Amino acid sequence: MTLTSSVSMSEISRSRVDHEMVRELYRTAPISLTSSLIAASLLVYVFWITASPAGLFVWFAITIIWTLFRFGLVRVVVAQGIREDQTRQRDLVFALISGVAGVIWGGSALFAASLDAGTARILVPCVIAALSVSAIAGYARSLPSFAAFLIPSLLPYVAVLVWHDGVTELVIAAAAI
Repeated sequence: MTLTSSVSMSEISRSRVDHEMVRELYRTAPISLTSSLIAASLLVYVFWITASPAGLFVWFAITIIWTLFRFGLVRVVVAQGIREDQTRQRDLVFALISGVAGVIWGGSALFAASLDAGTARILVPCVIAALSVSAIAGYARSLPSFAAFLIPSLLPYVAVLVWHDGVTELVIAAAAI
């Protein structure tokens, strides 16, 4: 990729690149947040037969409320704009709200714990892959946000795999990640 403007590469600072990455993170957030709501609906559908409907409802309600809060926050920040001196603060705020979302998604692993080992071997790696793809698509512009979402969302699912069959499942979990 070549730089087509009159700005030389020496004029582009690290802070300017970080600033643009965070601006883009917020600008594209509504797409990943909408995807999150769709994925949550699919997860409820998949676990409806094996998990407690009341538990699924509570998890889904928490997911919807937190996602709507994130939508609101993103709208406010985008409307206000992000000055270059606010870049780090806005990145950390996004990481914090992404971390809470990761914990909420990690909590859905409780529904997978009730699966039989054979079903868990198939379904849990698919959920791990979906969460990983979601993290890459939604948070690739911010390493703190990426890690804050991915770690708490995946570790409970890895624990479910290990809990079902021990070391064999650990290998499957590592391969899925």
